[in-house]
Amino acid sequence: MRRIKRFVVYFIITMLLLLPFISGCAEVSTNNDMVARVNGQAVTRQEVDEFIRMVYLYMPDLQEIYSSSEQAVMLESEILWLLIESVVLQQELERLSLKPDEVELERHFRQFREDLINFIYETEEKYLDRLHELQLNEEQLKALPRSTMLRELLFQHVSSTVTEEDARTYVQENLFLLEQPASVYAFRILLESEQEALQVRRLLEQGADFVETGEKYSRDGFIELGQISETDIFDPPFIKAAFQLEPGELSQPVKTPQGYYIILITEKEEASTLDFEQVKAYIMAVVQEEYYEEYFHRLLQDSTIETFIGDK
Repeated sequence: MRRIKRFVVYFIITMLLLLPFISGCAEVSTNNDMVARVNGQAVTRQEVDEFIRMVYLYMPDLQEIYSSSEQAVMLESEILWLLIESVVLQQELERLSLKPDEVELERHFRQFREDLINFIYETEEKYLDRLHELQLNEEQLKALPRSTMLRELLFQHVSSTVTEEDARTYVQENLFLLEQPASVYAFRILLESEQEALQVRRLLEQGADFVETGEKYSRDGFIELGQISETDIFDPPFIKAAFQLEPGELSQPVKTPQGYYIILITEKEEASTLDFEQVKAYIMAVVQEEYYEEYFHRLLQDSTIETFIGDK
């Protein structure tokens, strides 16, 4: 399950982090299929269509969802802007002479291909059949792991200018980042009625395992919540009851709009104020990401972008 989640997240993040080199955007062209021009570089209808087919490869269910003309136009518009942004990124990487390690790229692609077969198509034969059906090839598929590596190259270039002093200044402007709210490590069982909740509580008092009992009786499967804080979004009665408990203590039935909860906490930490060193790594990452977003936003602002979709 963890690998499946990693694969799905990897694909979604890749899509969101811009996709350069989907098929190699064309140079300036007078071809009627040009749908956008970015600093003189063309994005063609063929590239948009190819990207759509790639989306359908990784997310087969979307092909039916976007089969209507209205949905198809929305998808086309979104993909056009992803491609426009990818051209801007590509041009900046070329200006900076930043290139990925081709050996590492091949390794990433092989892993990505393996995950695609294991978690979506089950067999290599089905995967290859789907590639053929969508008129795609594996060289085109390398665009996705390549895009991740290229974005990371630019991110490293931009974020390398962030200093510890920048992070300290950021914290001074956002002191709430040093506030650590009280927290507990919580488990809970959701029951329909107070009577049922009391019956389950008696079982727990008699030594029944909390998780096993929850899996048997709870109205949902969320038994182990993990670390939660006073500021997390839960029903107020639930939060109040959880933070009144001591580690190892069972709550009485707690009434909420969802039903009645029996709560157990195993750890409890009081609110505290952190010092900079405790949050330094996190703050550096936040500032680096902000620097990158601002940098890329300026690239877009400074670019000459024309779109022609819908032009006759």
